Amino acid sequence: MRQDGVDTSAITVLKEAVTGSAFVTYDKTGERHFIFNITNSASAQLSASHVSEPLLKDCTHFHVMGSSLFSSRIREAMNKAIEIVKRQGGSVSFDPNIRKEMLGSPEMREGLTSILKYTDIFLPSGPELTLLVRADTEEAAIEELLTLGIHEIVVKRGRQGCGYYDAARRLSVPALTVNEVDPTGAGDCFAATYVTCRNRGMPVERSLRYACASGARAVMRTGPMEGTAGFTDLDALLAHDDLSEAGHA
Repeated sequence: MRQDGVDTSAITVLKEAVTGSAFVTYDKTGERHFIFNITNSASAQLSASHVSEPLLKDCTHFHVMGSSLFSSRIREAMNKAIEIVKRQGGSVSFDPNIRKEMLGSPEMREGLTSILKYTDIFLPSGPELTLLVRADTEEAAIEELLTLGIHEIVVKRGRQGCGYYDAARRLSVPALTVNEVDPTGAGDCFAATYVTCRNRGMPVERSLRYACASGARAVMRTGPMEGTAGFTDLDALLAHDDLSEAGHA
């Protein structure tokens, strides 16, 4: 992580606790099933006491992954961090990333819903769009989410690309045509790339295109982290896709 420029100064090692882990299995249809060993891990010991304003003094954007909100202590820590960042004028992105294996907690839905009131960029996968709102159709859900104060909604649709919604625009961006090997981690790569591009000041259309390229590159590799890429890699993949499209025109 340090080689990638990550600030690791706030990481605490608990020698008596195990590292959290997740296992994924695939059935014949390609459906994935996850087994998480997190509840009794070191990561589950995170609490609001670990979050402080000095730690986040330079933070201008905070990203929330919904699958991490599996305990009340972590939800309290997350809310505290978000409030600090928002007070500083920062923004928040939220990927619900809801796994059916983690919805057994009665507080999970409440924890996920509470994040929406802070969210600037919402990044659900298709079916997640209506899970945290009263609306039961996509269009009604989008209107309800925008009313909450969310500025940008990006719906991840896998092979169908993505949809973008804000108060003034509706956009649809197709996925890149690639050979899919393993979809695990593609949504995370998509979200990370989109948020990075927007925080760098890139326009929405270009950010969506890069995000689709990042997700496409991720599915071309086996494993959730092996398909991560830099902008040079994404530019090359986009150029190849453009050439392919031109060849079919």
